Amino acid sequence: MFLNLARIQMPVCALTSIAHRVTGIFPALGVPFTIYLLDLSLQGPQSYARVTGFFVGLMAMGVWMMRILSTVRG
Repeated sequence: MFLNLARIQMPVCALTSIAHRVTGIFPALGVPFTIYLLDLSLQGPQSYARVTGFFVGLMAMGVWMMRILSTVRG
């Protein structure tokens, strides 16, 4: 018996449930990383500057991505 998964039509509730579970993984994995960055920023002025630079770079990348997406999507 061959099961073609591409032809199965899932209801909207099932797709929403799967998307909710997948997106819930990111905050759960982000907590240890956030605790590490907090610990690193509290070690001294150089470490604080490193963490601050990381967040500034992350925000700049987010703005860049939003501009690219808005240009592509119109």
